[in-house]
Amino acid sequence: MSLPDNISIYGKITPPLPKNFITLKLDKEIGFRYPIQNPPLRGYFCRMSGMELYRANLRHLIRTSKGERFMLPDYGCDLREYLMEPLDSSTFNEIKNDIYTSINKYLQKISISKLQVFDDQINKLTVKLFCEVKNELFSNFELEITV
Repeated sequence: MSLPDNISIYGKITPPLPKNFITLKLDKEIGFRYPIQNPPLRGYFCRMSGMELYRANLRHLIRTSKGERFMLPDYGCDLREYLMEPLDSSTFNEIKNDIYTSINKYLQKISISKLQVFDDQINKLTVKLFCEVKNELFSNFELEITV
């Protein structure tokens, strides 16, 4: 390849990539399995991915109280403060808003299609979520969390 005489080139010319060049592209999200199991199945820091990871992240977000996570004071939902409250429409709307704002802030890939809150036992709240993962096929799932 010859260049015309009136063009100056400075620095290194990078060669073109070969045709069989392999690029690493990870579309799959990978996270740590929690809680850490004893004895561990595949080491202390087992990995999980896919729907199992989304379910676990959502479960941790809802069961964590705000201010409980270090360096993320807004992470979580304050569902424990609603345990002794009567489950009427205003309390339900507050719980719903708390869950929706937390998910929209920290788990943007998950959308909630239906939310149910039950007061099953004494001092127990049960939240039932019908969710789907955005931009993924066959990603509908149901999650029930007791606080």
